[in-house]
Amino acid sequence: MEMSMKKKNWIAPVVAVVLAAVIITIALFIPPYVGMEDNRDFSRVIYPEGLYDLPENSQLLYTGYFIKEYGIMQYFNQSTKSVYSSQTLFIQPAIWMDKLLTGNDNVFDLRYLGIMITIYFLIALYFLVDYLTYKLTLLSSLLVALVSVIIFVDTGYIAYFNSFYAEQVAYVSFIGAITCALLYAARRYNQYVILAGFVINGLILTFSKQQLAPIGAVLGIVCLFFYLQAKGRLFKVLIAISSAALMFTGIVVYLLISTTYTNINMFHAMTRGVLMTSDNPAETLETLDIKPEYELLNGTIYYDRYPTIDPEDERMQQEFYSQYGVTSVVKYYLANPDAFVEMMGLAAQNAYTIRPNLGNYEYASGYPPKTQAQVLSVYSRLKKNHTPKTSGFIIIWMVCGLAILYKKRLKQIIVFGVMAAGLSQFVVSIVGAGDADLAKHIFLYNVAFDLVNVILLAHGIAFLEGKYRLSKGTAASAEADIDDAVYKNT
Repeated sequence: MEMSMKKKNWIAPVVAVVLAAVIITIALFIPPYVGMEDNRDFSRVIYPEGLYDLPENSQLLYTGYFIKEYGIMQYFNQSTKSVYSSQTLFIQPAIWMDKLLTGNDNVFDLRYLGIMITIYFLIALYFLVDYLTYKLTLLSSLLVALVSVIIFVDTGYIAYFNSFYAEQVAYVSFIGAITCALLYAARRYNQYVILAGFVINGLILTFSKQQLAPIGAVLGIVCLFFYLQAKGRLFKVLIAISSAALMFTGIVVYLLISTTYTNINMFHAMTRGVLMTSDNPAETLETLDIKPEYELLNGTIYYDRYPTIDPEDERMQQEFYSQYGVTSVVKYYLANPDAFVEMMGLAAQNAYTIRPNLGNYEYASGYPPKTQAQVLSVYSRLKKNHTPKTSGFIIIWMVCGLAILYKKRLKQIIVFGVMAAGLSQFVVSIVGAGDADLAKHIFLYNVAFDLVNVILLAHGIAFLEGKYRLSKGTAASAEADIDDAVYKNT
């Protein structure tokens, strides 16, 4: 019995990985290629990595098309890093792979980065499905594997692989970190290896994007609860060190935020948040010692083609940005809870949109600009169109999810950590940038929502199978008692 269980445990994870690999290959690496249009964020990533926009693609920039080829700098790179991200761990090997396989040292094909992320993703998917299907029947295991592929290999997610957006790394590392935590809770594999996997994925996640700095604290707290079933003094010490490292990383990431991007985010925090929700914008500005005439910026964005005032104007630095910060925005929402509730409502309305309004196809594909790939995106469309978009639904979802796991204490804590990580993006986005590009900023909430739902699905199937086996065993036992009684009477 045990041998047969061991033999079938690998089937569902392998099936999931093979299906995922086929789907990703068709979508990302066979024409028409699926990727993500640059929304002007790529420059902060590519130049410090030794890449640049090719002159022949200059007419296609920011026009609604995915561009897959970039130049490789041949001389000294004087660009300085304005954003520190764990993406470097994948971009540089991708450049090296491109040069090795193509022999072209002048042009970088973005699909090689897609390959690097895909490999990372397939490893994470294997262990996630391995956890979800452990001890399930073969039929149930295959069902869970299929659902996992439909959800996590949705085009809305994998299109990020062919891009320079940090969401690609955040997506996979988040799945990897949570999978390691769940495997630890289930007492699967070596506890030292699983802890190392959790920390490595957690560090990659926290360092992937500055907005994710609070995730380090969430993962660090989750790590502390590993004490509940820790064995050995050395391992307990490692848990403490790991927890501290994750929390410290979050602080470091926050401190490394560039002033350039701080101004962009704080501009939106004021114009697309504070002023937008204020009943009297001019009065609100005066409380911050900002001239009331700046209320004309209410509702504007940093990249407006015809701005009321250039956001980079020296007067803006002296009279606007210097007068407030994150603390000021937090104080405003604490003093005006109705405004915060309003912003949370806006976040909830965008909470189930995986992709921002960006094109997925190359100009050569013949598709109109801003065309988004619809193939293999059934789940993301259903979620976007039919999930209740209210704060109340989120609360009900959290309560129900945690109640279902009430007997699984460590698993319940981990799932709560997943929820908290997702919801932290609501608060960070609102305080840090208002409702500007909100769907993209709360991307990780989508991942958290899907992860929790898949975990609950597998838990529910395991519960029903256990009940069925128990009832079947009870019936068989009762039948054996009857047969024994008949035998004795004869």
